[in-house]
Amino acid sequence: MINVHFEGDNRHRLEDAAGTNIGWIRGRAIGFVGLRDEHDAMTTVMALWEPLQTALAQHFPGRPHHVVHRSRLRLAHDGAFEWITDEQLPLARFYRGVGEGKGEGSAIEFALPSYANEGVVISVAHVLATALVTYRATLKRTMPKPRAAREREAIA
Repeated sequence: MINVHFEGDNRHRLEDAAGTNIGWIRGRAIGFVGLRDEHDAMTTVMALWEPLQTALAQHFPGRPHHVVHRSRLRLAHDGAFEWITDEQLPLARFYRGVGEGKGEGSAIEFALPSYANEGVVISVAHVLATALVTYRATLKRTMPKPRAAREREAIA
């Protein structure tokens, strides 16, 4: 379950079911925190790109669909922002040094089209946040446990 909390005009906070802050909505931008580094940000963008395209297509039929190729992902700087791009299209803004807590070193932000109104942005944010929570849960299940944790389980 995803909670969207109103924080002012065109400003919302996104939380997961445990009440953990996972992101924001600012105007037509949807951002997510809790990324470790560039690699984590790029893999997260890849995981959220298809849900983003599907959600936008539901609201705007006929909208062009851009296929992203993992091998082309790069960081690029346009003078104002650092972007994750596939060499053809800027996919998401990349922010370093976001958050105070452990594991919140980076963030990504998707910029929705200028014709997306607040209702569309909130709907798409809900889809993306749900996909992010699912993606992170999948990572937790598939990542090997640290050696110390395996040893504690073996003793117990």
